[in-house]
Amino acid sequence: MFDDLIREARRLEEGLEIPVSIALDADGYGDRECPKEECRFGFKVEWNDWRDKVPEHIVHCPSCGYTAESGSWNTPEQVEHFERTALSAIGERFGRAMERDAARWNRQQAPGGLVQITMSVRTPHHPILLPPDAADSIRLKIVCSQCSCRYAVIEAAFFCPACGHNDVERVFDEALDNATRTLDVIPTIRLTIQNRETAEATVRSLTEHALLSAVTAFQKYSEHLYARLNLASTPRRNTFQSIDAGSRVWESATEIPYKALLQPTELAMLNRAFQQRHLVAHTQGVVDAAYIARSGDTSWRVGQRLVVRSDYIRQCIAVIRKLAVRLARATSDLTRSHDDAVPGGAATAATHSANHESPATTRTPSG
Repeated sequence: MFDDLIREARRLEEGLEIPVSIALDADGYGDRECPKEECRFGFKVEWNDWRDKVPEHIVHCPSCGYTAESGSWNTPEQVEHFERTALSAIGERFGRAMERDAARWNRQQAPGGLVQITMSVRTPHHPILLPPDAADSIRLKIVCSQCSCRYAVIEAAFFCPACGHNDVERVFDEALDNATRTLDVIPTIRLTIQNRETAEATVRSLTEHALLSAVTAFQKYSEHLYARLNLASTPRRNTFQSIDAGSRVWESATEIPYKALLQPTELAMLNRAFQQRHLVAHTQGVVDAAYIARSGDTSWRVGQRLVVRSDYIRQCIAVIRKLAVRLARATSDLTRSHDDAVPGGAATAATHSANHESPATTRTPSG
């Protein structure tokens, strides 16, 4: 009775190849996600580059640098889409087999009999995966300076997914520029969304995103500068997301705290902004007692929802650039002094300068 269905089930045991496509945005970029549970960073890769430049055996997370095989980088939505597509294809094959079995069974029924048993088959509808939102207004597109792989991120990220090159010095500037561009498009976005509540929620999200991106970019850049000192100790994870903790680390390593590089008002502004980033990232922006104590910001009460203003974030981005430039100069001075003190150090420093541009003079903005 179910001969075709049984044969189809046996074929399935031998394996079945089902072609599945990934939705791309208007520029041909496809979504990827870091498989490391602690990271889960989302990004995009130009799909021709994913096929031609990204090795199958090793892909690098642009944010944390984690590596895994290329088949591990699908987003949860893509995995769900693949499963639905596979189930739909299998169901379609089984459905056709059952239709053939049913037709054969129905033909065998004697016409005009007292009892007739007929079979019918209905195939359920499976929704398709819609193309993801490109979020062009806040997405930073990067071309790796080493292998030319094209990828795009919303949050600050620095490792090329194809070759793993860490272009932190260039991407730091681009990330801050992108945060500023995000603030620039907010008035236009507010006008294009008719529903007032939706418009204000979107504006708030974009403003907070700019703050998150700027602080993350500074954190990554600070880690890069600190690594250039070649010290035995390594700061704990996310140290440079805190102004006080970061300043103590730099003072211990270089005898140069942040207060030697910034005005008191600038330092207070950054401390408040970095504490606000912590609220946005960890409490959905709800003010707690720790925020008031650490930031000195008494304009909010515990339990209120923080509101971050665009003009304030612009000022903070300018101060972040200033601090980054001065940290880069201090790091270069210390590295140069160390090279001069070591026999052959001058030659080593000259070779390094010939192959790598100094962030203090060419990569970071002047300040």
